[in-house]
Amino acid sequence: MTTTYTVVVTDSKGCTKSDQVVVTVNPLPIVNAGNDTIICNTYNAMLNATTTGGTPTFTYVWNNGTNNVGTTQSITVSPSANTTYTVTVTDSKNCTDTDQVLVTVTPLPVSGINGPETTCAKESVLFTAVPAGVGATYAWTFQNGTPPNASGTSVNVQWDVPGEYLITLVVTKDNCPKTYTKTIVITQEVLAVAGPDKDICQGGNVTLNGSGTPGGNYTWTVVSGDPTSMDNGSNSTNLLVSPLITTTYRLTVSQNGCVRTDEVTVFVNVNLNPIADAGDSQIFCAEETYTIGGNPTGTPPPSTPNATLGYIWSPTSGLNNFTIANPSLTLNNPGSFTYQVIVYSIQTGCSDTASVTHTVEDRALVGNFVWWDADYDGNQDPTEPGINGVTVTLHDASTNAVVESTTTITNAGAPGYYQFDVCKGDYYIIFGNVSNTVRSPKDATNDALDSDANTTTGRTDNFTLNPGDSNQTIDAGYAPNLELNKTFISAIPNTNGTYTVNYNVTVTNTAAGPAVYSLSDTPLFDDDITINSGSYSGQANGAMNISGSTTLATNSLINGSSTHTYNISFNVTLNLFAVGGGNGIYDECEYGSGGNVFLPNKGLYNEANLDRNGDGTFDITKTACGDLPYIVMKKDFVGVV
Repeated sequence: MTTTYTVVVTDSKGCTKSDQVVVTVNPLPIVNAGNDTIICNTYNAMLNATTTGGTPTFTYVWNNGTNNVGTTQSITVSPSANTTYTVTVTDSKNCTDTDQVLVTVTPLPVSGINGPETTCAKESVLFTAVPAGVGATYAWTFQNGTPPNASGTSVNVQWDVPGEYLITLVVTKDNCPKTYTKTIVITQEVLAVAGPDKDICQGGNVTLNGSGTPGGNYTWTVVSGDPTSMDNGSNSTNLLVSPLITTTYRLTVSQNGCVRTDEVTVFVNVNLNPIADAGDSQIFCAEETYTIGGNPTGTPPPSTPNATLGYIWSPTSGLNNFTIANPSLTLNNPGSFTYQVIVYSIQTGCSDTASVTHTVEDRALVGNFVWWDADYDGNQDPTEPGINGVTVTLHDASTNAVVESTTTITNAGAPGYYQFDVCKGDYYIIFGNVSNTVRSPKDATNDALDSDANTTTGRTDNFTLNPGDSNQTIDAGYAPNLELNKTFISAIPNTNGTYTVNYNVTVTNTAAGPAVYSLSDTPLFDDDITINSGSYSGQANGAMNISGSTTLATNSLINGSSTHTYNISFNVTLNLFAVGGGNGIYDECEYGSGGNVFLPNKGLYNEANLDRNGDGTFDITKTACGDLPYIVMKKDFVGVV
């Protein structure tokens, strides 16, 4: 479009002048840079501008925001980051227009190939791709490999022929692929042959004959079973093994970095072995002898039930024979002791082993003292000696069987001691008889010092001994039998009308040990007889009481097999007419209803009383009686005046 513009100028004088100018308006060009585009990093993008309107010809200038990058209508770009491109178009009239296009750059996936540089033929190899992130895909190509192609982040592949081969991995993410390559060198195939499986008996051994690539390195290992069963040859083709249980071995052959393995199993066939039984654990008593082992200790192998068996026990200490099935065992010290028996087949050498632990307990002691209980009180007094030669028998309380018997002996210079050294258990003791004695009262006071034997049977109460006990409180006392005798000797008239009456009292110890007694004498004459005086002599001397009892001895010691004699004499008067005296009738000695005991208060009745233990109770009483001589009693009724 053309427009003419006229300008009129007027000066101050009113003078005017005009002129014209023609303005021509050219059409603007309109440029289009194209649609925004997305490319992968390192890839190219072609940008093409189109122009409408304007006046040809057109010129173009492309700018990336920093620099001009092209002056043609179309350009090729490969930005490394998102970039906005501006195109400026100029037509022949010098009119311009601009437009922009955005090139978005998608980064290539970052990945890689992990895998060995070399391996042997027919060896499976694992290749893995470095993870490229969520959404990435992986395409593998293996030159001459098996498989030739694969997908995924990891793949196992092998080559059968030695050589160098190319591995290609194409990783695609966000439609942008990137290729990674790697080469692998395949060497010759490595072989490993462990050999056929074997059968052995438990405890036996066998040589495994392996084979493989000549010049390779050989290593044997235990896969499962007995880890300590390889005896020698773990780095050679042949391996000696002695597994106790079924065991699998692996032969590994390596060469030039290539490895092959093979496995062989050695089956332990227990049917080839005898069966060992060391018996049950037991509790033994020290110093006693016991039979150990099973019932039976050895059973022949199931595969050869008639096989002859041999035995080896260990340790050998305490055994009477360590090569038999059931040896005798004697152990002297307490503790726990484990014994092992190896039972083997003499024909094949196959064996079985069993062990057992026995507990040995300490022995126990029981004993102590048998003594002369002189005062018959059931308690040991310092002055009462022991008795040698008394039979002491230990019994099992549950069966009453005699466990052991002994006699009392001198210990540390003192007689009367005994002791049993036995195993734990429940027991009782029977103390034998001692001539001319009676057993002391049982359980008088202090258990350590009193007598524990039944007075009739000599048996103690049951008692329990535990391992290590020392019970030194089982004692027995024996009191000597004492005999008391009293004899009327005479009644002699005197010139003064009195009488001298004589008695004899003896105390005899019939046993071999000492005894103690107290002795008293009591005259219980007819009530018409008056005692004027009295005395005693012999074992002791003194005056007799004219009434009541007289003590002749108090706690007097009498040695064994000894006799004490006491002579007693009274001076008496018979008065039948005394006022306030008797009944005026002299009663002669008279026996009671039994016919062997005199009645008191008749004639010259007299009794002696012996007390054994000082308790005030008479243990023995003896009587004697005599009559005054020349006394004839006659009484007639004369009459009543």
